[in-house]
Amino acid sequence: MHHELMQDLATILVVGSLFGWICKKFFQLPLILGYVFGGIIINLPFGFTPSVLNFNTVQELADIGILLLLFSMGLHFGIRHIKSLGFSTLFVGVFQALGMFFTGKYVSQSLGLNHMQSLFVGAAIAASATSVIIKTIEDLQLKNQRFAEKLTGVLLIEDSTAIFIIILLSATESSTGASTSLLPLLPIFIGSILVWWILGTILVPRLMHFAFLIGKEELLATLSIGLAMSLAYFSASLKFSPALGAFVMGSIISECRELRRIEYVIEPIKNIFTLVFFVSVGLLFSPQVLLIKTNLIFLLVLTIIFGKITYNLILNLISGRQLKDALRMSGSMAQVGEFSFIVAQLGKIFHVFDDNLFSTIIAVAVITMLLTPFFVKFFIYLSEKIEYILPSNLYKLLNNYSTYMSELSFSSPIDAVKNKIIGIGLIESFVNYVSEILRSLYKLGTTKNVSSTLDRLAPWDEYL
Repeated sequence: MHHELMQDLATILVVGSLFGWICKKFFQLPLILGYVFGGIIINLPFGFTPSVLNFNTVQELADIGILLLLFSMGLHFGIRHIKSLGFSTLFVGVFQALGMFFTGKYVSQSLGLNHMQSLFVGAAIAASATSVIIKTIEDLQLKNQRFAEKLTGVLLIEDSTAIFIIILLSATESSTGASTSLLPLLPIFIGSILVWWILGTILVPRLMHFAFLIGKEELLATLSIGLAMSLAYFSASLKFSPALGAFVMGSIISECRELRRIEYVIEPIKNIFTLVFFVSVGLLFSPQVLLIKTNLIFLLVLTIIFGKITYNLILNLISGRQLKDALRMSGSMAQVGEFSFIVAQLGKIFHVFDDNLFSTIIAVAVITMLLTPFFVKFFIYLSEKIEYILPSNLYKLLNNYSTYMSELSFSSPIDAVKNKIIGIGLIESFVNYVSEILRSLYKLGTTKNVSSTLDRLAPWDEYL
């Protein structure tokens, strides 16, 4: 058994790394595409290709890769970071992801898929391929452009929205594939997140700081991953998705002062398990689906391209983006990526997807990722010519609207709406109240310690 594990792990790491290097070196493609292609090669029924002996063990390692991916995403989901992105970024990211989710759901139902399958397909196309977009922008030397910074913020919000969609879908599915009602779970779901986050943001940052003082980076890595896995297990014991616990713990640790060190030390561990996950996706891919589900693949690719471009363009213009920046952002996001692989894997685990539908989602994601550089280049070119293509009155109108929105402060309208929504006000008051009590108790304990120390220093206390 141990020899099987060593052989399987060696095969996956070597083949995945080799194809990742080939994609990066010769085709300028993201590493994750190389990992997926490596898994497809391993799965080919030829005697001269490497193979996996125990796929169940590989699947368990891939599940750890999913948790580490979501934990890493949570590290970028700190409340302070989200606030710094601004309302317009939050608006575009959330509504674009929700719009694609519902569009994918209704398109899938019209193509003959059942209710749960259409929900998972909608979740699979909700988020764009963050790694592919960032890599493409860097290759085209557009990283310092004005739209690139805004695009990164929108991708963060979009990914976070997609994560919560995945978690909610996971909560409605048991391991046997039987659907459960989400409504009774919703209060427990929201309450659990609030309790974990309140307690975590008070206790975990201090715990991580003490760990750093004692064990430096080594203890930071082991403790942070241990906490993520512990909360993932606790989440699973409450019949939620383990992904919820991993993501929430990442969000909690994002409030630590050692955040940059934590990201640095866990990066190699995350990369190894991420490679295993994407190779396992390739292992499950059936190439014959390209012939069996050609129409479904083609329609989903069109839905993603036109849906994402349309939603992003409209939402960016409404939020006040310049027309040129809106075009560049829209063209950059016309694909799906790593989250599609995660959703497809979850659909397979919950028996929502059969082999053909699983492979369909993988094929759609790979095709749209391969098309990304061409769309980015085209929309960059289009943004430079749009002034001469549109009627002058329409172009001036859009620019004037963008100028007006940029001068308008969103803080006052948001506060006004927020104060009118009783639920948000109550939740915020409750969180502030509990946080203040815990801080007071912590300060009280600290004050008592200081007082007892001063008593022991008498009679010099008057000088102190």
